[in-house]
Amino acid sequence: MSLQSHDDPQLTLLSRLNTAIWISDVESTKIVWANPSALRLWLADSLEELLSRDTSDASETARQTLQHLHTKASAGKTILAQRPIYPKGEPIFIEMHINTYALPEGRKGLLIEGRHLEQDLIAPQVLQRAEATRYAPICISTHSLDGTLLTANTKARSCLGNTFHFRDYFIDQSICAQALQAMREKKPFSVEIEVPSEKEKMWGALQAHPTLDPVSGKDAFVVSLLDITERIEADRMKDEFISVISHELRTPLTSIRGALALLETVHSQKLPPSVSKLTQLATRNCVRLQNLADDLLNIKQWLHQGGLILHKKPCKLSILLKRSLELNSPLLNAHNIQLILPPDAEMERPIEADSPRLLQAMTNLLANAAKFTPKGGHIKVSLQYQDDLAKISVEDNGPGIPDSFQDRIFGKFERANSQLTRERQGTGLGLHITKNIILAHEGHIDFVSSDDGTTFFFELPLTT
Repeated sequence: MSLQSHDDPQLTLLSRLNTAIWISDVESTKIVWANPSALRLWLADSLEELLSRDTSDASETARQTLQHLHTKASAGKTILAQRPIYPKGEPIFIEMHINTYALPEGRKGLLIEGRHLEQDLIAPQVLQRAEATRYAPICISTHSLDGTLLTANTKARSCLGNTFHFRDYFIDQSICAQALQAMREKKPFSVEIEVPSEKEKMWGALQAHPTLDPVSGKDAFVVSLLDITERIEADRMKDEFISVISHELRTPLTSIRGALALLETVHSQKLPPSVSKLTQLATRNCVRLQNLADDLLNIKQWLHQGGLILHKKPCKLSILLKRSLELNSPLLNAHNIQLILPPDAEMERPIEADSPRLLQAMTNLLANAAKFTPKGGHIKVSLQYQDDLAKISVEDNGPGIPDSFQDRIFGKFERANSQLTRERQGTGLGLHITKNIILAHEGHIDFVSSDDGTTFFFELPLTT
């Protein structure tokens, strides 16, 4: 439907004004008449071109906004508002004076006088809200509680189309149902999902938060979707790399260690001292590489399982400590080791733990202390009971941990950049694995460090 100036003498007068004036149909959201100044404001080549613009993708919020303005203007007041319009897809900020206009066949119309606003005259909150949402590099949309689209920014429309439903964000519709239920209960919802895409796989971090429709005041929710495809793909590649490297290392190392063991046991008497020394060196390096392969597999398994799975049984910490000292004896022989146990070790306090995992944690701390303690240095290992906690400490007199590295000490593949770390190679996984083991036991791990040495300690809850 369109209006002609001869249909209403008022339109003939309005068409001569320099002020941009147009009439919009509330129901269809289409412009049905505009004067020449409005054509320039809307960047239209002609009235016919402006009236023919497709508004079928207009959101429900746009219709509700016009209806709301019509209701307010029907009280006989001129409505003043600042809003962006999008003549060619780009925003133009205007100040509008709005009145009702009776269209043929009883349809509701709005007579709008619009004036282009200079940047410094735009209300800051209007400009910031419109610009931030429109140009955000993430999908942003608002929906009614049944998932019907209310508004969407440019990124969302480019990914999902001009008109879409909340369910169109999802391949797995059961997750969509969970999100809608959370919105009805006015609870925030977040999830990482695979997003429908005509091209390659796309992954997104979706967040939904309850809000109110600014027009109707009814319950609604706002959605944001951040493209995390690159991160997911990088994680997948790292996982594959870890798997390949760990398995490719373990297979030849098993054969090499078997051959070295044969040389050292069966033919040891026949080997010259220099060759025997080389076989021992090769054995130690095989052990180091096997430990690396084991650490990589541990990390990979924990990622797949969503965390460390424990098999707890009653155990004695003093026995585990002694066992860890035995396992690390080749590393510790060059140091003075002091083991301090409670005087009532025979009446040891009970604890439920995964013994192999705790042994791994203790072994990692001892190996770490041996690595950074000078030859002939001092390492003190102690077990104490404090109230309902058992505390194990490993103290060395090495050079201490640099201040700049202390915040990252428990990270994956983290190694301090110092001469010592270059001389004493490691995977950068030992402390990370140890922390995860202790946390899985509902314990606490920390350290204190100075130029005179470092003490790592962890606390575990005792069985009640």
